Amino acid sequence: MGLFSIFKNNKKEEKIKEAQDFVSSTEQNGGLRPVQTSILLKKDEKAFFSEEKVPLKEVRMVSKRSGGGMGVRLFKGVYVGGGQSESRSLPELRDIDSGALILTNKRLVFDGMIENKSLDLDKMLSIEIYTDGLEISFEGKSKSSFFMVKNPYLWKLVLSLVKGVPDPEKIKKGSLNIKFE
Repeated sequence: MGLFSIFKNNKKEEKIKEAQDFVSSTEQNGGLRPVQTSILLKKDEKAFFSEEKVPLKEVRMVSKRSGGGMGVRLFKGVYVGGGQSESRSLPELRDIDSGALILTNKRLVFDGMIENKSLDLDKMLSIEIYTDGLEISFEGKSKSSFFMVKNPYLWKLVLSLVKGVPDPEKIKKGSLNIKFE
């Protein structure tokens, strides 16, 4: 095991420890506490978690071209010769924007400088954790959104709590049995 692997595992363990501490704190407080946010909330909506300066990324198709050839100019604009070229479209993860990511009891909101997203939690299909962020898929959206958050384990935990319990502000002690991988 190399030095980089040890460093990477330590970072993962730190993030998991932070998420476990959050679970303990949430149980001691009897649930999640609403947080202040810059977005306008809808009726009966409360913000429970947020992070500033979150990069938003999406998979975009990028054309890659290659080829070569040789030609002889007959006159202006007309060439004779041979060659071949190839063009392929490949998926690539691209930076889209950076902004605040806010989780409410109804939506996941990205408030960016260029792009804004308001994603209904009832339409969330999946959450995938990576070492440096989350991939979240929503019903009706052809592309997943990648949010490069500081602690993806913590975000998945809070998303699961808000989506999975009737009232995130009322959680009984000992009721959260959460395992991190």
